[in-house]
Amino acid sequence: MKQITIMEIITMESEAYQSLVASIKRIEQHVIRTTAIETTSDEETWIGTQEACKIMGVSERCLQNYRSKGIIDYRHCGKFCRYRLSDVKSLKAQGYGRRSI
Repeated sequence: MKQITIMEIITMESEAYQSLVASIKRIEQHVIRTTAIETTSDEETWIGTQEACKIMGVSERCLQNYRSKGIIDYRHCGKFCRYRLSDVKSLKAQGYGRRSI
Protein backbone atom coordinates (compact mmCIF):
# COMPACT_ATOMS: atom_id res chain seq x y z
CA MET A 1 0.00 0.00 0.00
CA LYS A 2 1.40 3.37 -1.00
CA GLN A 3 1.73 5.95 1.77
CA ILE A 4 0.30 9.38 1.04
CA THR A 5 2.05 12.44 2.43
CA ILE A 6 -0.09 15.47 3.07
CA MET A 7 1.66 18.82 3.18
CA GLU A 8 0.29 21.72 5.14
CA ILE A 9 0.93 25.26 3.99
CA ILE A 10 1.49 27.83 6.71
CA THR A 11 1.32 31.52 5.89
CA MET A 12 2.68 34.34 7.97
CA GLU A 13 3.28 38.04 7.64
CA SER A 14 6.59 39.15 6.21
CA GLU A 15 7.55 41.00 9.40
CA ALA A 16 6.97 37.89 11.53
CA TYR A 17 9.01 35.82 9.07
CA GLN A 18 11.91 38.29 9.17
CA SER A 19 11.80 38.26 12.98
CA LEU A 20 11.95 34.44 12.96
CA VAL A 21 14.91 34.44 10.56
CA ALA A 22 16.75 36.99 12.75
CA SER A 23 16.16 34.84 15.84
CA ILE A 24 17.52 31.77 14.09
CA LYS A 25 20.63 33.71 13.04
CA ARG A 26 21.20 34.84 16.66
CA ILE A 27 20.93 31.23 17.83
CA GLU A 28 23.37 30.16 15.12
CA GLN A 29 25.91 32.82 16.18
CA HIS A 30 25.58 31.78 19.83
CA VAL A 31 26.26 28.15 18.93
CA ILE A 32 29.27 29.16 16.82
CA ARG A 33 30.71 31.31 19.64
CA THR A 34 30.09 28.63 22.26
CA THR A 35 31.69 25.82 20.30
CA ALA A 36 34.61 28.02 19.22
CA ILE A 37 35.67 28.38 22.87
CA GLU A 38 36.18 24.64 23.13
CA THR A 39 37.85 24.07 19.75
CA THR A 40 40.64 26.62 19.72
CA SER A 41 44.38 25.90 19.45
CA ASP A 42 46.25 23.86 22.09
CA GLU A 43 47.47 27.07 23.73
CA GLU A 44 43.88 28.28 24.09
CA THR A 45 42.07 25.02 24.83
CA TRP A 46 39.22 25.47 27.31
CA ILE A 47 38.30 22.68 29.73
CA GLY A 48 35.47 22.04 32.17
CA THR A 49 35.45 22.05 35.96
CA GLN A 50 35.86 18.31 36.42
CA GLU A 51 38.85 18.13 34.09
CA ALA A 52 40.48 21.15 35.77
CA CYS A 53 39.94 19.56 39.20
CA LYS A 54 41.46 16.29 38.00
CA ILE A 55 44.55 17.99 36.57
CA MET A 56 45.13 20.06 39.70
CA GLY A 57 44.08 17.34 42.14
CA VAL A 58 41.56 19.56 43.93
CA SER A 59 37.85 19.48 44.72
CA GLU A 60 35.24 21.54 42.88
CA ARG A 61 34.87 23.65 46.03
CA CYS A 62 38.60 24.42 46.05
CA LEU A 63 38.42 25.46 42.40
CA GLN A 64 35.43 27.65 43.24
CA ASN A 65 37.55 29.33 45.95
CA TYR A 66 40.28 29.98 43.36
CA ARG A 67 37.62 31.62 41.14
CA SER A 68 36.23 33.72 43.99
CA LYS A 69 39.68 34.94 44.98
CA GLY A 70 40.60 35.74 41.36
CA ILE A 71 43.40 33.17 41.36
CA ILE A 72 42.18 31.46 38.20
CA ASP A 73 40.57 33.04 35.15
CA TYR A 74 37.38 31.44 33.85
CA ARG A 75 34.49 32.03 31.49
CA HIS A 76 30.85 31.07 31.75
CA CYS A 77 29.66 28.97 28.88
CA GLY A 78 25.94 28.63 29.50
CA LYS A 79 25.65 27.42 33.07
CA PHE A 80 29.13 25.87 33.08
CA CYS A 81 32.53 27.33 33.89
CA ARG A 82 35.43 26.85 31.47
CA TYR A 83 39.13 27.29 32.22
CA ARG A 84 42.11 27.71 29.91
CA LEU A 85 44.20 24.56 30.01
CA SER A 86 47.34 26.71 30.01
CA ASP A 87 46.10 28.59 33.13
CA VAL A 88 45.34 25.35 34.97
CA LYS A 89 48.79 23.93 34.17
CA SER A 90 50.44 27.22 35.15
CA LEU A 91 48.70 27.27 38.55
CA LYS A 92 49.67 23.68 39.18
CA ALA A 93 53.30 24.55 38.35
CA GLN A 94 53.07 27.46 40.82
CA GLY A 95 52.16 25.04 43.60
CA TYR A 96 48.39 25.34 43.67
CA GLY A 97 46.50 22.08 44.07
CA ARG A 98 47.88 18.82 45.40
CA ARG A 99 51.51 18.08 44.93
CA SER A 100 52.55 14.71 43.51
CA ILE A 101 54.40 12.49 45.96
